[in-house]
Amino acid sequence: MGRHSTARERILDTSIALINERGYANLGVDEILAAAGVGKSSFYHFFKSKAELGEAVIDAYDQILAEVLSKAFDASVPPLDRPVLFTQLVQRLIERNSPALACLSGKLTADSSGVPPEMREKARMVTDGIRKLILGALCEAADARDLKPNTPLADIADACLAYLQGLVTLYQVRSSQEPLRDLGPQIARFWEPWKA
Repeated sequence: MGRHSTARERILDTSIALINERGYANLGVDEILAAAGVGKSSFYHFFKSKAELGEAVIDAYDQILAEVLSKAFDASVPPLDRPVLFTQLVQRLIERNSPALACLSGKLTADSSGVPPEMREKARMVTDGIRKLILGALCEAADARDLKPNTPLADIADACLAYLQGLVTLYQVRSSQEPLRDLGPQIARFWEPWKA
């Protein structure tokens, strides 16, 4: 019986770290393989292309985010507390230096000219999933009459997602956790004027 190869995991882990640091479009396969200590034949054994590797990276991000989202948007958490809790859990991802932040900030697909459409679509699905959860929480709050009947729920959900992405980008630009720690709870200001 042959020994188990860790080549795929090394390629994926290295790609996640490098994409988190520099973005997808700025990396070549040879650079990833050199950093992972893996040969080209191993790469093509596991991935047909750099685009397929990129999709695997998004899947890895999605798994990390799924755990956080399930905690933040659990039905036991009051609806209007969920987006705020999500910002706090994202701050914890930052404390752990989680690669999922590249997806949240749009860093993974920011340079659309160098990113395949399939990857952009997968990344869009991740952010759309977050928006859907925020919108669901706001709808629950409206149904419970915690928000006024004319509350622009979809607009608030979009604003919350954009705000969160902006906070993650500030963290990356400033190399500081302060934006999420200090400004994260301010996400509640988007629905504050609409509270019943």
